[in-house]
Formats: sequence, C-alpha cells, structure tokens
Amino acid sequence: QLELSDSIQRFIPDFPYHNITIEELLTHTSGLPSYEQLLSEKWDQKKFATNHDIVESFKTYNPSVYFAPNEKFRYSNSGYAMLSLIIEKASGMSYREFLDKNIFKPLGMSHSRVYNTRRSISEHIDNYAYGYVYSDSLQRYILPDSLPDYNYVIYMDAITGDGCVNSTTVDLARWHEALRKNTLVKKETLEKAYKKHILNNGTESKYGFGEFMQIEPGNEHIAYHSGGWPGYHTFILHFLDHDAAIIILSNTEYDNVSKLANRIGLILTTNK
Repeated sequence: QLELSDSIQRFIPDFPYHNITIEELLTHTSGLPSYEQLLSEKWDQKKFATNHDIVESFKTYNPSVYFAPNEKFRYSNSGYAMLSLIIEKASGMSYREFLDKNIFKPLGMSHSRVYNTRRSISEHIDNYAYGYVYSDSLQRYILPDSLPDYNYVIYMDAITGDGCVNSTTVDLARWHEALRKNTLVKKETLEKAYKKHILNNGTESKYGFGEFMQIEPGNEHIAYHSGGWPGYHTFILHFLDHDAAIIILSNTEYDNVSKLANRIGLILTTNK
C-alpha cells in the first residue's frame, strides 16, 4: 500500500509542506514544525484537537519548518501524528482499528489498545492506571487534569501516532518476542528499521525507525526508547544480540526510568 520513499502528499494531498517522505517522518528528519507549540498558541483549548486539526492548523498558520527534509535530526511528534493519518488513508481503517487488527489481536496483546478521548466518551477500562503528578502545594499526587499547567492533557487527548497506545509490561514483552522471532515483520524490514538513518551530509543520526540505536563496536547492540506524558514515564530497551528486553512503565512521574533500565541492563549483561 505504500513505500518508504512516498511523499506525504500521496496520502494528504493538501499538506502544506513538501518533499517529505515517510522515511523522514519515521526517522525524525522531516523538519516539521511542532504541533504542540502551534496548538498551545492558536487552538481553542475548550475542544479536543485531532490529527486532522493539526493538518488544518498547519495549512492555516503555516509555521516555519526547522530545516529542509533530511538535513538534521530533530524529534518530532508532528511527524508521528502524520504517520497515523497515512496509516488510516492507506488501510481504510482508523489508527485504533488498524493496530487492533494487525498487531494487538494477532500477538495476543489483550490488554493493549489505542485509548484516547477518555474524557469525552463513556468507555470504561477496569484497573486502568491513570497517571499522577505531584502537587507541591497539596503535598500529594493528583491527576494532572485539575492543574492549569497541564491543560494540554485534555485538548490533545484525541491525537494519535505519537501517543495514546496503552499497554502492559506482559503485552509489550509479547511485542518484543514477535519482533525477535520475525512474526510481526519480516527480518529484512526489521534490519532496515534497526539501522541508523543517514542524513543528506552523509552523517549518521542515532535513530532508526521508531527507536534510538546503539550499535558500536565494543558495546551491547540495543534499540531503546523512552516516553513521557504528565503522570507517566516509560522506557523499553531491546537487546538486539540476546533474547532480552527491559520494559518499565510508571504512572507516578518516576523520571529515572532510563537510569533504572541501565542498572538492570548491567546486571543482565554482566551475568549473561
């Protein structure tokens, strides 16, 4: 249905920024402006914003790009929000339906789903772990919804691609195992995903498709990524040469997840 070299315009014809490919979206080398900053300045924050609203806001306000495509690496949630729309255009399904049909159900990830707009619909999930932030004034953990500084957790709650995938450590272990055994994607595809991306000037970024890469002589070969949202910190680390992964999910803003993962990794690699 698509190629890595396809431009955004193949799927979103009126997208205002040109010469950006799917591969550049995947590798954070698109140079797209930050939708988060744009929505914080221009969006009616009494309403939920969607991925389509991001496109319309880009068209209306046309904020400047950070750089020309593939000139640099800059982490971009905008790029992943556009990838979500491309998935929907190519598959004819919603992002939620696509992940459920093609990843969660086939891999037995029964506690994983795309779960958003939970403040506007009546869907209920038993034992859902809401994220808590610490209030210095109240001296206790509270939901971020009630704090003005975190109002974006409400109006950005309907955006997919860069977040809103909810899961458990057991389900993510199943996902890791499927990647390792090539039951989710072909070996050739995964090998390409796990290569550092090459910029226009010939230098390597430290990113592949969706994960940071550490592939240097003398070091463990790993792919890893962190995640954060008010009340949440996450970390996953795949050992590429061994059958091991470290998965950490926190809903109390514990922000030393990378240090914790490194400490666990040292134990694993020392005793392998």
